[in-house]
Amino acid sequence: MNINKWYKSKDKFLFWLVVIGIVLRIIFFISNFIIGDVHIDESMLFANALSIVNNGTDLLGNKFPVYFPTWFIGGQSPLGTYLSAFAVKLFGNSLFVLRLPALIVGCIGLVCSAKLSGLLFLKKEFKYAFVGLSAVSPWMIFSSCYVLDCNYMGYNLIFGILMLAKGQKQNKRLYYVLSMFFFSLCFYSYIASVLIVPVFLAITYLILFVKKRMSISDSVLSVVSLLFFSIPFIIFGLVLTGKIEPFSTQIMSFPDMKFYSRENSLALNSGTLFEVIKQLFKNFFESLSIVAFPESAITLDNISVNNLFLYGNVGAGLISIFGIAELFLSKLHKKDIKGSTITKSIIIASCGVIVVFCAMTNMPLFAYAYRYGVLTPLLLFFEAIGLALLINKIKAIDIKKFKLILVGYLTVSLMFFGIEFYYIYPKNSESNHLSYGNSLNNCLAESDRTNQNNTIILCNPQYDRGTLVYLYYYQSDKNLNDFGDCMLNAYVKFHQLGAGYSINDAFKDEIISYGNLHLENKTNNKISVSDTITILNFDEIELTEKCYIVQHSALGQYNYENYEVKENGFYDILIKK
Repeated sequence: MNINKWYKSKDKFLFWLVVIGIVLRIIFFISNFIIGDVHIDESMLFANALSIVNNGTDLLGNKFPVYFPTWFIGGQSPLGTYLSAFAVKLFGNSLFVLRLPALIVGCIGLVCSAKLSGLLFLKKEFKYAFVGLSAVSPWMIFSSCYVLDCNYMGYNLIFGILMLAKGQKQNKRLYYVLSMFFFSLCFYSYIASVLIVPVFLAITYLILFVKKRMSISDSVLSVVSLLFFSIPFIIFGLVLTGKIEPFSTQIMSFPDMKFYSRENSLALNSGTLFEVIKQLFKNFFESLSIVAFPESAITLDNISVNNLFLYGNVGAGLISIFGIAELFLSKLHKKDIKGSTITKSIIIASCGVIVVFCAMTNMPLFAYAYRYGVLTPLLLFFEAIGLALLINKIKAIDIKKFKLILVGYLTVSLMFFGIEFYYIYPKNSESNHLSYGNSLNNCLAESDRTNQNNTIILCNPQYDRGTLVYLYYYQSDKNLNDFGDCMLNAYVKFHQLGAGYSINDAFKDEIISYGNLHLENKTNNKISVSDTITILNFDEIELTEKCYIVQHSALGQYNYENYEVKENGFYDILIKK
């Protein structure tokens, strides 16, 4: 169906909400190139994507890995990396191309949200509220113009729920299979999906089965389909837990993840049963500040761009909590909601997922607020219901007045987000923090113009790893040395400082072993990234070269009176007079 036919056959107000939402995504996508920056996690994803395109391996030499063991101690989910790599393969390497899949998926996600609203809500007010909030949701807009690997999970939830709802409405098994395909893609989008997807599906299917809306055969088909599409992820899990050895095939690899050090992210690893229960309650109540006041993320955290924008603004959290309270106090059967069995099951499952995720996720701080972005589609259900119920409490309200009030609320919310995006976000990305890469990239360009064959970067050891990630993205077309060796070299130097970071015993042993095998790395304070790029960690050095890239906060350690200083944020460049 073309746009003209869709416009004529569907609700015009709903249609224009979707169109405006898509236009907003395109506007902010373009704006992000003008005022934005490249975040360090985004840079790591891009570096791996370019390595896949150029070499058929990730930065650590793994052939088409099912999961990317970034930083040695962490990881990135593969879907976002492979989508960016595929785009580069088709259209060539540029930041626009690397981010293009995020824009496309974001726009498709909004269209699917509109389709989903028609299947879940019978009353127009709830449809309009859900689609309108999805159109202007800060998280959904920003995830369309910036690539964080876990962002894709929120959209896969939308796609999976849509197919499940269509399967219920049309009683076609194909939709159940497609639903499980998209739910399985969540596993390849964010590791937290191991909590979210099973809980959501278990609650949804249990309710549908009890209400006799789901047969045993359809349930079995769904489980088998989910397991089939998840086979690579299941194998990865077995490798991660040490049940089987890492291995490679002709088309993919299951890399060694023995250094993975994110176990402390879950409450289940908090100690004794009493300590686990205590941690669960602590996590849940502390996370309420993030869920209830999502707009606070940008005002309280001025460092990390991936924490800036959550699911809503202008009281979104309080409206969502009101929606949850109204739903469950009314037991989901009052005429205000008019929900079908699939609607009720999805709403109850969404609430269950939010509770479980908030309770299980340790460190519920605004510094890690981006983790809660994956709950956006589920939270928007409750915000939409709460907003529609609040507006309907106004006396003599009709559908025209409802639309007018809704548009007013959406406009204010969008204005709030616009101020955040166009004023606070650029100031954050220009800050003296290594969360952003443009500072180094600008210095690299200046260094190439001044002294093309000798780029020297002076910084403290704790910033070596972040600097390396940017170098392997921005300089991906250069003949760089082995990334793994350079990163281990950086860990050796950082380890000598006695600085604390979350690593397991296996990686501590690896750092010590690598340092003993490369004794020169312990003494020369040098990382050779290539024949022409070097990172130096000297506290004092006599400056003799034509130019240096210098950590701004460490500038006072050097005698640079014979150099012109060009400030660029975290890094400055010194050019000999």
